[in-house]
Amino acid sequence: AAAAVPRAAPLAAVPLPRPVRRHRAVSLVALVLGSLLVGAGLLSSTPSFGGRTFATPPGSAGSGSRRAATTGAVAALLGVGGSGAARAEERPGTASLDYETTDYSIGRDTPEIIEKRKLARVKAAQDQEKYGEDFRAIFATFAEEGKTIDERIEVLSTLQDMVLKNKMLPLSITRDDITRGVRAVKFNLGCIRKKVKEGECKKLEKKYQKFLSSIDKVYDRSVLSATAR
Repeated sequence: AAAAVPRAAPLAAVPLPRPVRRHRAVSLVALVLGSLLVGAGLLSSTPSFGGRTFATPPGSAGSGSRRAATTGAVAALLGVGGSGAARAEERPGTASLDYETTDYSIGRDTPEIIEKRKLARVKAAQDQEKYGEDFRAIFATFAEEGKTIDERIEVLSTLQDMVLKNKMLPLSITRDDITRGVRAVKFNLGCIRKKVKEGECKKLEKKYQKFLSSIDKVYDRSVLSATAR
């Protein structure tokens, strides 16, 4: 009987090695580094021609300069050495500190403009103080005894013109101050209750209401009152 031929064992599936992908930039850097290092070795070695060896004198400028150039090229490629400012300029998106310095004087007013504004504020304060003094002095004549209704109406007209001209009451005087002062004068004259709608008291009351309307117009009091309603 023929001898049984042994069967070959099945081959185990051997995983094929996966190709390693390398970045082109890494390969380029490796290639350049290898070239530079080989060049450095050739330049630093002792040259020989026809079996004769020509030794470079120690300390000669040629070998030192070649080695320094090679070392400098490798260091520059690797980014070793050099100033921080130079490396910062080579990297995109990195600014030098000189360009990041903020000039806080940009947009600032000149000393002349600041001085003019200071003088304007001082003058405005003086004018406001004088306006208040004049207003009080004229209003005091409204409350003087012995004045007729027509004279008092004339005083209210003067005060009304002052408010419209300056577009405001003096800062030291309010609308309530005027209301209390006029009511006190009306009370002393007997222009109260029903008499307000009679005779000369009616004329005084009409002028007084016009004076208050002018004050409200300057401060837009009527608009505020309508909004509040």
